Amino acid sequence: ESPAFFAELREGDIIVALDGQRLFSVEDFVKMTKEKAGQKIQLEIKREKDNPCREEGGEKVLGGSTQVGFNCHGENLLVSLIPRQSPPENEGPLGVVISDTELKKYPWWQMPYLGVREGFKESLSWGKMILLSLKETFVSLIVYGKVPREVAGPIGIFQATGQVTKQGFLAVLQFLGILSVNLAIVNVLPFPALDGGRLIFLAIEGLTKKKVPAKVELLINQIGMVCLLLLMVVITINDIFRFLGK
Repeated sequence: ESPAFFAELREGDIIVALDGQRLFSVEDFVKMTKEKAGQKIQLEIKREKDNPCREEGGEKVLGGSTQVGFNCHGENLLVSLIPRQSPPENEGPLGVVISDTELKKYPWWQMPYLGVREGFKESLSWGKMILLSLKETFVSLIVYGKVPREVAGPIGIFQATGQVTKQGFLAVLQFLGILSVNLAIVNVLPFPALDGGRLIFLAIEGLTKKKVPAKVELLINQIGMVCLLLLMVVITINDIFRFLGK
């Protein structure tokens, strides 16, 4: 039984802050709970259904322990608990699965329209983030001669997939969608050996009214492919170092 169990945390709870500090990413939350393992912390939680802060107010002790309880901050719960220093394998200090995705449910007759709309908005949002990440990657390669540690290749994607599958079917669908957007954006980059590179050749042919010599196009594509393969090797090495914790 985990600290989250004794604190009666529930699926769908939204963690707003930890020890009064607002949280903006899952990574921040995971890092802070690990750093404070063995120490009493306070989570501010937003709960939509069966929220005792809307019904009773006041203070309540849970789990038969004075160290694990909650009181109210407006309509949000303030839950006190102690992250474990040595959690079981495949579990975190609190014993919960954290996701930065909020699930929204709509009436069935609104789902087709709203699903397409929200999916389009989500794709645009992830597309912007991916473009910014690509920019940072290229800048890092050119200026520092290395790939950012956050960039993942096949091994990193495999690890991420394993973590996502623990969060359920919807999380897997979202992850697949993000990968699809990522592949689409990368594929249209104006770089040889990619579809974007082919579009550049077509644009040149359209402007000059002359076809690029086949040997020249082949040579440029081969150089581009070698560069992509070298980049993949570097990213894979990066994945291995991350996996080994170096």
